[in-house]
Amino acid sequence: MTESKGPKRAETITELRRHDFTDNEVAKLAESAARLNRDVIALKDGLKSQVTLFKANIAQKEAEFNEMMSKISSGHEMRPAKLKVLYDHPEPGKKAIVDQETCEIVREEEMATWEKQGELPLGDPDEATAGEYVEAAEEDEASEDAEGPEEAAAEDGEADGMPWEE
Repeated sequence: MTESKGPKRAETITELRRHDFTDNEVAKLAESAARLNRDVIALKDGLKSQVTLFKANIAQKEAEFNEMMSKISSGHEMRPAKLKVLYDHPEPGKKAIVDQETCEIVREEEMATWEKQGELPLGDPDEATAGEYVEAAEEDEASEDAEGPEEAAAEDGEADGMPWEE
């Protein structure tokens, strides 16, 4: 048998050793570092906007909570309601304001001077428009001018009435 002078046994192992980067490897690492930095900045900006959004949502919920607690502690809230004004009720010169939903008299007040004046008997607004009233008045004036005021009033049977009154 011949003896060999080489190793009698060999195996492969891994250990850390210094490696000096080439210029190409440095450029690739710098490009990756820049990309990672942009991602970090974008994530931080996203975090800021999410924090702002969450803070706004929290503030809104706190405001709703405070409003609800105010309602609970006071036992009421103000709501719009349809009211009807009844003139000369319960007596002449007074008016009653009534909730249309509950029929409750909300309050009674003295009528203002302008409220005490009666309404002009212009007829049912659904039957004629203001323009039709003006046209009727103009037609009547034209016929009075042609016939004279006495003849027109005698024909219509009205001596002091308005042209649209019947």
